[in-house]
Amino acid sequence: MLTRKNNIIFVCFLLGSALLLFLFLQYKPLSRKIEPKKQNVYGVKDKTVEVDLEKGDKKFCISYEGSQMELDLKDNTGKRCEVAVNDLFESYPGNKVTEIKNSGKYYLDVKAVGFWQVIIVDAN
Repeated sequence: MLTRKNNIIFVCFLLGSALLLFLFLQYKPLSRKIEPKKQNVYGVKDKTVEVDLEKGDKKFCISYEGSQMELDLKDNTGKRCEVAVNDLFESYPGNKVTEIKNSGKYYLDVKAVGFWQVIIVDAN
C-alpha cells in the first residue's frame, strides 16, 4: 500500500516531470543569423591603424574619396601581407580577400588624400 510519504514523492516526481516537459516543448532554436565579427576603421589622410585579426580568410571592404590611396597590411614585425591597394581613381569602392596566416596584431598603413574607410569581416 502507498504511504503518505510515497504519495508526496510520487506527486513531486509528476510535477517535476511535467515542468521539464513544459520547458522542453517551449525551447526554440536561435532563429536569427549570427553576425560575423567585423572591424570598422576609418580616417582622413595618412594613418596607421592597429587591428587584431584572427587566423583565416578576411574580406577588406575598402572605400575612399580623393585622388589617390595606398593601403598596406603589415604584421607585427613590419612584414607586408598580401592585401595592397594602390589606386589613382577619384573614389574606390571595392573588396579584397586576404588570408591571415596567424592570429595577432596587424597594422593597416593607409596613405590617402581624402576620407577612407576599411571594414574587415570574415570572408566565409
